[in-house]
Amino acid sequence: MDGSATVIPFRPRAALATAPTPIATEAADGQARLAAALAMLDTALAEQRAAMDQFRLAIGDLDRAVSGLECGLVRYGDELACLNHDLDRLGIEARALEAWADEAISSGR
Repeated sequence: MDGSATVIPFRPRAALATAPTPIATEAADGQARLAAALAMLDTALAEQRAAMDQFRLAIGDLDRAVSGLECGLVRYGDELACLNHDLDRLGIEARALEAWADEAISSGR
């Protein structure tokens, strides 16, 4: 070369670090906001998981309660059916006794 060129030295790295540009500041703020938003999202998801676990437990409790009620109602229905059968049988016996009594009265015993 002919020696007419001017060499422009790079700025030292320490100078770049001490004087952040507005774009670098905005990027750092954006990263901080993003990190905060992600942390809040993680917290909300953890709370949602806990709520879903509690909901599943409550559904299980409700299922057991409904099953217990169903068993009780079936047993009650069976007892009512037995009672109805007993009443029908007693009605037949009462009519037979009534017929016997009518016959006894009419025959003069």
